[in-house]
Parts: sequence; C-alpha cells; structure tokens
Amino acid sequence: MTELGRYRSSAELPRGMAFVSGKGGSGKTLIAAEVASILSRYHEVCLVDADVGTAGLSYYLGLKYVRNIRKGLSDLLLRPSPEPPAAYVQPIIGRSARSDFFESVSLLPLGDHRRITRALRDNHERPNFAFRISSVVEQLMVENPLVVVDCRGGIDDESIAVCQAVDDIFLIVESDTTSFQASRHLVDTLSDLDLVHKLRGFIINKVYSNPEAVIRAGAGDFGSQFLVAIPFDFAATRSFLIGDLPGQGSAFAVHVQEALSKAYPEVVPRPTGQVWSEKDYDGLDTVAPESSRGGILLSVLLVTLATVMLLSEVFGTGLGLLQLRLGLTAMVLLGVAAGAEPSRRAVGWLIGRYLKAFSPRRADRTAHR
Repeated sequence: MTELGRYRSSAELPRGMAFVSGKGGSGKTLIAAEVASILSRYHEVCLVDADVGTAGLSYYLGLKYVRNIRKGLSDLLLRPSPEPPAAYVQPIIGRSARSDFFESVSLLPLGDHRRITRALRDNHERPNFAFRISSVVEQLMVENPLVVVDCRGGIDDESIAVCQAVDDIFLIVESDTTSFQASRHLVDTLSDLDLVHKLRGFIINKVYSNPEAVIRAGAGDFGSQFLVAIPFDFAATRSFLIGDLPGQGSAFAVHVQEALSKAYPEVVPRPTGQVWSEKDYDGLDTVAPESSRGGILLSVLLVTLATVMLLSEVFGTGLGLLQLRLGLTAMVLLGVAAGAEPSRRAVGWLIGRYLKAFSPRRADRTAHR
C-alpha cells in the first residue's frame, strides 16, 4: 500500500475507489460511470476499466464518448513501457447531447481485450498481470486527483490487486439470493486479505421489491454501512444499452448521488430528487401469475355477487333475511380471500390446473389415442 492509503476521512474524497460485485450483471459499470460524472463536479476524475473479463465500461463509453478504446490498460500490462499511464488516458469528449456530464472525466479503456484474454490463459503470466494492474492504479492515483475503477464481477486476482491499491471499495449487490451469497463470499475474501476495512459501504441495485430484509442481512454479513437501494429503472437500462448516461434527474442518478452523500457527507450534498424509502418499493412488487389469476377471479366473483344483490333490490324481487345474511357473508369471505396472497395463489393454481387439463391441445391428444 502506498502513502495514499492514509486517507480514511469522510471530510475528503479518496484518491482511489473500486467498484466490485459478487457476480457479473449487477449494474456496477453504469454505477461507476455515474459516480465519475457526479464527482467530476468537485475534482478531475480518471475512470479506469479494469474488467478484464468483459471490458464493459470501454464498450459502453466507446459508443458515444471515447474515440479509441483499442489502446489502454492492455498496452501498459502486456507491453511494459517507460511511458506513464497518462499517455493512454483519453478525455471523455462527450459526443452526445449530454457532453456536460463528462467535462472533467478521462478514461483509461481496457484496450485490446483479445490480447488480455490470451495473456490470462498463461498461468506464468497471470501473477505478473495482477501486480502490474496494481502498479498502474497506484501510479494513476499519484497523477490524478481522483481515480474510479470498474472491476470485474466476482473474485479474481486482478480485482483483488485493484482493491489493494485503492483507498475505498464499494460493493454492488442485487437483492436476489445468488447475488447476496456471492457478495458475502467476496467480502469474506476481502476479510481474509485484510482489505475489508476499505469497504466504504454497499449499494443494492435493480431493486423491484421492499429491500428491508436485504438491508438488515447485508449490514451484518458485509460488516459495512448500507448506502442506498436503487430502484429498477427501465430508462437507465435503456441508456446503458445505447451508450448514454441516465439523465441527472433520473431515479438512477438521484440514488447514486444519495449513496455518495452517505459515504462522503461533508463533501457530496444530498440529491434534490426523491430518494425512495423501503415502503416506496411495495408498489413495485412482482406478482406471481397464480396470484394474478386468483385475484382476478375472486374479484369478479365479489363484484358479480354484489351486482346480483343490488339488482334484486332495484327490481323489487327482494331477498329474504337468510339470503341476505348468506350473501353478505359470502361477500366478506370473497373480500378477505381476494386480499390474501395465499388464497389468491391457491385459487390461481386451481385455475391453472383446470386450464391445463382441459386445454384444446390436450383434448386433441386424448381423442387421437
């Protein structure tokens, strides 16, 4: 660790931060790019693609923001050169309509991805590879006020090397069980290597239901502070696919800034947009098909019964006292069943079994027998 490792205060930004995840596909790359955009309001930022597996950051920003992603980290790792890393760092020129997002951000792309892939197959070369990545990141931290590194999803020597070089580590987690368990394994590995003290906090990404249970479990299992839960944002996903950065007022950008304001409260202000609480996610809960079918049927039965009772009164046929009591009791029971998840699923399952058993295709097969 270099002398830069003395940083630990929330009153200042670190010289280097790494974004890691227990597995790929967590949205780590988009978060790292957004972090660089936000922090560029305070310092010049060097954004580094150290994902030797997918080079996701290079391909993402190469669509609109950077002219040449063929030169970069690969040149420094595979062809050791007396030139400093700065020779391969490119300004993010912002050829899109949102060029103001990257006014003070430069990028060190991964470079020749195929050459790196071939080098990683060489077991003799791999240890030197990780050491060189660590050296490059440390040198960048000397040459730049702030370095943001997008690491590979999962555990690998290169990501560990980056974590050894930087000051702060941010863990990106999804709310599913697989991602959570993989993230816990990553934290255990950092702990075994005496790096867990660098973990600044964890971010839960792509949240589509109440994350309260994940937050509680993560605070204990990860041993670090919870920063924010980012709601699943279709607009942000679309922006990523077309190589753009989500709008500054988007839910995604607002929640990333909230995470930074918690990590560095004396430097980064809280966002002006709405930050969701755990309860706000209840409206996003995904509904099982069985629950949806059962709820519809129970609701239809309830409305039908209420309509029949109302029409009998309107047209003067009337209902006896016993019929009225039975009708009201049935309405109450249907209402309770429609509002309870287990009963909706049970009814929906029965409907599904019925449809499967008596579908035309099944009937045709039975007839041919």
